[in-house]
Amino acid sequence: MTDVNQLITEYLDIWSSAIEKKSSAGRGNSGAVTLYGIKRLRALVLELAVRGKLVPQGVDGGATNSYLDDVIRVRNELVKHGKAKKLKKLPAILENEVPFETPNGWSWVRLQDISEYIQRGKSPKYTVSGRVQVISQKCVQWGSFDLEKARYISDDSIEGYGPERFLRSGDVLWNSTGTGTVGRVLSVEIEEEQALVADSHVTVVRSISGCPKFLEVYLSSAGIQDRIDPAHERSLVSGSTKQVELNTSTVNALPIPLPPLEEQHRIVAKVDELMGLCDALERQTEDSLKAHQTLVETCLATLTNSRSPEELNQNWTRIEAHFDTLFTTEESIQALEAAIVELGVTGLLVPQIEADEPATQLLQRVAKDIAAYSKLNKVRPVKPTEITAQESQAGRLPSGWVETRLSSLFRVVTDGDHQAPPRASDGVAFLTIGNISSGQLNFEGCRRVPDDYYNGLPAYRTPRLGDILYTVVGATYGRPVLVETEEQFCVQRHIAILKPSVELDVDYLVWMLKSAWVYSQARDGITGSAQPTLALKPLRNFLVLLPPRAQQERISLKIKQLHQLTAKLRESISVSTETEIRLADTLTSKIY
Repeated sequence: MTDVNQLITEYLDIWSSAIEKKSSAGRGNSGAVTLYGIKRLRALVLELAVRGKLVPQGVDGGATNSYLDDVIRVRNELVKHGKAKKLKKLPAILENEVPFETPNGWSWVRLQDISEYIQRGKSPKYTVSGRVQVISQKCVQWGSFDLEKARYISDDSIEGYGPERFLRSGDVLWNSTGTGTVGRVLSVEIEEEQALVADSHVTVVRSISGCPKFLEVYLSSAGIQDRIDPAHERSLVSGSTKQVELNTSTVNALPIPLPPLEEQHRIVAKVDELMGLCDALERQTEDSLKAHQTLVETCLATLTNSRSPEELNQNWTRIEAHFDTLFTTEESIQALEAAIVELGVTGLLVPQIEADEPATQLLQRVAKDIAAYSKLNKVRPVKPTEITAQESQAGRLPSGWVETRLSSLFRVVTDGDHQAPPRASDGVAFLTIGNISSGQLNFEGCRRVPDDYYNGLPAYRTPRLGDILYTVVGATYGRPVLVETEEQFCVQRHIAILKPSVELDVDYLVWMLKSAWVYSQARDGITGSAQPTLALKPLRNFLVLLPPRAQQERISLKIKQLHQLTAKLRESISVSTETEIRLADTLTSKIY
C-alpha cells in the first residue's frame, strides 16, 4: 500500500517545483501559472483512491455483495412506493467497460442501480427574487458551492416542480453542458431552510449507496474527467468541442467501482486529508512565487530609478551577481526585459555622446519630411498640442534629447477603414486585432478583400514595410507591431497605422512604443469599459522623449543585445521546467 503522506514529504521539491506556464494575450501578463506538480499530485490521490490503493483493505473487504444487495433492495422499495422511477434494465457490465481492476470485495455497478434519482434540472422561469433558488453550472465549482451565482424561479412556477426536484443533502451535482464547466462535480450539503432546484444544465444524482462523497471522488478522477471530451475514444459526451452534452442515459449506465461502505468512508476521509495537504503545499508555493516576484521588482526598480549611468552601472553589477537566483521564472524575465526597454527610452542604458547632433535639429528635419509627405499624399498635417508645464519632462531629459508629441515623429497616425469591407475568397489580406495581438503579423486564416477595394484605399491608410501598427481597441490595446513584410494588406479600424519619418530609427520607435512610459499614457487615454478604446487624438498627443539619431541606433542595438541574454535565460528556464514536469510525471507513473 502506497503511503502518499510519506511521498508528499519525500518528494516535496518535485511536486512544488513543476510549474507550467500558459501564454496569455494580455499586456504585462504572460499567462496563468499552473502548479503542474501539485495538480498531478491531486490527480494521483484521486486515482489511488478509486483503485483501492489509498487505504488498507479492512476486515469488511468481502462484505460488498451483501451491502450491494441491501442497496438494491432499498431501491426496489423506493420504486414500489412511487418514490423512485422504475428504470430500464441495463445489460451486465462487460469486461471492456471496466477501466481497471479493483480489490477483492469491490463490485462494478451501473450508477442507476445505486441511485434513487438521476435527472437533469428543468429550464426555469426566472425572476429577480423569490423563495426558490436555481442552481446553474456556474454554481457548481470544484470543491465549493457558489450560491451567489444562483438566480430565482418565479413563485407561480414552483408548483411545476415535484418534491424530487428539490435538492437534498448528499445530492451529487454534475455539470452537463457549458464550455469550461461541463464535467465539474460536487456533492452538496443543503441547509434545512434552503429551497434549491437545478436548471437544465446540471444533472442531479441522488445516490442510495450511503457515501455520496465517494461517488464525487470517482466522478472527479482523471479516468472520468478525461472522457468529458468528444474526441476521447470512450467519450461520455456528445457534440463538438465548443458545446458538449452529458446525457442522462450515459450517466445512468456509467459503471462505478463500489467498495464496502466502511471502506468508502475511509477513502473519503483520506482523500480529504491529502487534499488539505495539497492545499497547504499550493499556498506555500504561490506565496514563494509572489515573494520572488516582489524581490525581482524591487531589485529592478533600483535600475529604473537610477539617476545617472554611473549609478545604473553600480546597481546593475549588484543584480548581475544574482542572476541565477533572481531570473528563474517567465515573469521575472519579462520584468527584466521591460526594465531594459525603460532604461533605453529614458537615456540611462547607453552613455550620451556630446558630439551627436542634438535632437532639436533632428526634429526640424523630421518636420520637413512630414510636411513633404502630407503635401504629396494630400493629408492634412496634425498640429501637436503644446506641452504644458505640468506635463513637461524637461528636467529629466539627457543632454541632446528633446520632448515632443508622438505625431511629430510620424508622417501620419491614422487607422484602418471604418466601414466593414467586402469579403473575397481570394485577394488582399485584411488583418484584425487577432492577427497582430501576439506582437507579430499573422496572416494565417485571415479575411480577404477584393483587389479593387484595396486599390481604392489612400496610400496613407495602407501599411507598408517599415510602418508600425498599434492596437487601439480591446483588452490588447497598446501593442506595437513592426511591419517586416512587403506583402500587401490592410487593417480594420481597431488598428492604428503609424508611418515613421525616414529621419528616425524605426527600431527605436518600436521600443519606445513598448515602454511603460508610453503604455501608461495609452491606459490613461482609454475610454469605455466593455470595449476599451484609444482614440487617435490622445494617441497622437502622447508625450515622448526623443534622443539624437545616433543615440537611437545605439539604444536599439543595446536593447537587442540584452534581449539575446534574456532569450538564453528563457531557454534555460524552459529546459528546467520540462525536466521538472517530466520528473513529476515519472514519479506519478511509478506510484500507480
